[in-house]
Amino acid sequence: MWQKRITIAVVVLMSLLVASVLLPTIEISREAARKTQSRNNLKQIGLALHNYADVFQGFPPGGIFNLEGRAYHGWMTSILPFLDASPFYNFVNFNEPWDSPENAGLFLNPNSCFENPSEPKVRSHWEFPVAHYSANAHVMAINSFVKLGDIARTDQLFLVGELDGDFVPWGCPYNWRELNSINPKPPTYGRSTRDGCQFLFVDGRVEFVSNEVSKDVLKAMSGEDLVGFHENKLNIQRPAVFPCPDDALFVSWSVNNGNLIVVRSDKSGNEKGGENRGAK
Repeated sequence: MWQKRITIAVVVLMSLLVASVLLPTIEISREAARKTQSRNNLKQIGLALHNYADVFQGFPPGGIFNLEGRAYHGWMTSILPFLDASPFYNFVNFNEPWDSPENAGLFLNPNSCFENPSEPKVRSHWEFPVAHYSANAHVMAINSFVKLGDIARTDQLFLVGELDGDFVPWGCPYNWRELNSINPKPPTYGRSTRDGCQFLFVDGRVEFVSNEVSKDVLKAMSGEDLVGFHENKLNIQRPAVFPCPDDALFVSWSVNNGNLIVVRSDKSGNEKGGENRGAK
């Protein structure tokens, strides 16, 4: 009997030893896959930004505001037509703010291209999904317009970078940051692994930059303030929270027999009207 117990104990110990060796390796492999997916997201965002610039002769504003400082729409919404074939963009009323009752229910839909798989995505159904990437405040900020020809070193200046926290909804017009350090506290640019950050540069490439990079390199990556970010003539201040209006209607859609079916529902789950937009 005692020999059998020893055998079982040895098997258990060996299993624990193998697990202790394999589990960290598996997690490293998973994080490497998540990092690759985030890199691909940045490349897609870069391609969309350049396609936008080709059509409109410059990069989109980081955020669109009226003369009273009211916030309308952000750069991520602007590039949607160049990012995928979703009908999302056609539902947006650009004459109303992104978080107005008419638009807010639409921006409750997440966009996987704006989500870093290394970051948690825990939220309620009526909470705006956030972006895990942000724009360079020296290129895309308040009512900005920068042409590609305005940028001297496209291989040096970054457009978009990963965030390690302080996320905002992807549809909001406040999604830009300055780059002063990587993985700072409070968090801005960086990865949850806290070893560096992946950046999309103007020339379209994506590179990982370590925390140990010098201040001079970060300054060169940020570039000159091409958009008057520091002046902030409209005195724009980012809100602390972004609540969804109580009277917003969640917008969802599906395709049935080639027809686009749009459904709107309230916070109680009651349908408040649908429509058939005909052939897709």
